[in-house]
Amino acid sequence: MPAQIILEIIDGSLKGQEFIFDNVITILLGRNDDCYLKLPKDDTTVSRYHCLLDINPLSSPPQIQIRDYGSYTGTYVNEKNIGQRSDNQTRTESDRATCPFYSLKTGDEIRLGKTKLRVSIEILSSDRDEPAQILTSIASSNLPESLPNIPGYAISRILGKGGFGVVYLADDEKTQQPVALKVIHPRKQADAKARKKFLREIEISQYFKHSHIVQVLDAGESEDLLFLALEFCPYGTVNNLLQKYGGRLPIDMALHIIYQTLDALEYAHSLELQPKEISDGTTKPVKGIVHRDLKPSNILCVTDGNKPTIKVADFGLAKAFDLAGESGYTPSNSNSANPSVGGTYAFMPRQQVLDFKYSKPEVDVWSAAASLYQMLTGRLPRDFSSSQGSSSDLWKIVLETQTQPIRLYNAQIPSHLAEVIDRALKDRSHLYFKTVTEFRNALNINS
Repeated sequence: MPAQIILEIIDGSLKGQEFIFDNVITILLGRNDDCYLKLPKDDTTVSRYHCLLDINPLSSPPQIQIRDYGSYTGTYVNEKNIGQRSDNQTRTESDRATCPFYSLKTGDEIRLGKTKLRVSIEILSSDRDEPAQILTSIASSNLPESLPNIPGYAISRILGKGGFGVVYLADDEKTQQPVALKVIHPRKQADAKARKKFLREIEISQYFKHSHIVQVLDAGESEDLLFLALEFCPYGTVNNLLQKYGGRLPIDMALHIIYQTLDALEYAHSLELQPKEISDGTTKPVKGIVHRDLKPSNILCVTDGNKPTIKVADFGLAKAFDLAGESGYTPSNSNSANPSVGGTYAFMPRQQVLDFKYSKPEVDVWSAAASLYQMLTGRLPRDFSSSQGSSSDLWKIVLETQTQPIRLYNAQIPSHLAEVIDRALKDRSHLYFKTVTEFRNALNINS
C-alpha cells in the first residue's frame, strides 16, 4: 500500500510546520542554509549540520531512520541521546565511529536544541492515492518482454534500456522515417512514480523547439503502454563517443559539444510556459525549465566527425523552477510538493542533492561542467569508488567530498581552461556560475 511519512514540528519557533514525504530521500537537519529542514539560526544549541534522516515510504514496511551527524549537543529521540560528538572528535570522526542509524516509528519525538518534531507514518488507502487506483488494471496484467506492438510504428530492435524505460528503433509508417520509440519498461508500467515521470517528459517536451534539443514527434498510449516517438540520433550518446576515443575526447571536440549543450540549456532556462494556477487561486506566468539530469548519456549525437551536432535528451526530471518555491509546481501538475531526489548523483552539485525540489538553472550549469570534465578526462569530478551503491552512500560522497582538480587526470588541458572548469565545479557554499551565459563566456575567453 502507498504510504507517506510526516514530520510535524511540535515545539520551538517553527511550531506548527509540517513536512510530508512520499518518496525516498535523505535529508540533513541543521542551521546551515543548504539543509533541507533548516532550523533557526539563533538556536546555537543546534549544529550547522546536526542530524541526518533516511526516509523510505516506499519500502514494506515504510521506514525512517535517524542518526546524529556529529553534533555538539546531541540528537535526542524520546529524550534519549542517540549520538553526539565528544570533545576530542571532529564531526567526520564522530559520524563514522559512534553515530549509527536509529529506526523511528509513529509517535516518536525528535529533539534538536529547542526544536522538537513528531514522526507519523501513514498508510494511504486507495481512494487517497489516485495514481494507484488508475493503475490497478495495469498492475494485474501480464506485460510481455518482447517487442511491443504500437500502431503506426514498425519496431525493429532495441537501441537501449535502463531501469526506467526501453528505447526502440522504429520506422514511422506514415513518414517512412526512422524514430526512437521510448516506452516505459514493462516492469515499470504499474509504478505510479515512473508513469508520472514519463507523463512529465511528454508535457514538457511539447514546449521545446530548438535545434539542440531532441524533438518529440508523437506521444500516446497503446494497450496500457505509454510511448514517446523521438527524432532518431544515429550516432549514439557522448558516452559512446568517449568509448570510441578511448575514454577522452579532444579538447576542441569536447568544447564544441558543450557549447551546443549550453545553447540548449539557455533556451530551456528562458522558455515561457503557459500561466498556471497556484495554491492561493491566482494565476502566475511560468518561465524556465531546469533539466536536473544532464550528463553525457543524455547528450545525443546527430552527426559524426570532429565536430558532431548534438541534441540534449531526457527531460523526464525537468521542472519549471519559476514557481517551485510557491507551489511545488511541475509541468505535469502532479502535486509533487514533497521533496525527493532523482537523477544521477555523479552529475549533481551538493545544492541539488540537498534541495532537489527547488533546483535552479545553476545546477544544470554545474552538470554541464561535470559533463565537460568527464569528456576531457574519462573520470567523474568526485571519487565514488568507496560507495557501496546505496543512495545514502552516494549522497554522503556528494555532501562530504570535494571535486578533484581536472588537471590531476589530464595534464594536457591548458591551465586557463582547467581553472574555469574547476571554478564551475566548486559547490561547498555556493555555485560559482549562476547562469549558462556566465559559464559560456568564461569558456570562450579562456579556451
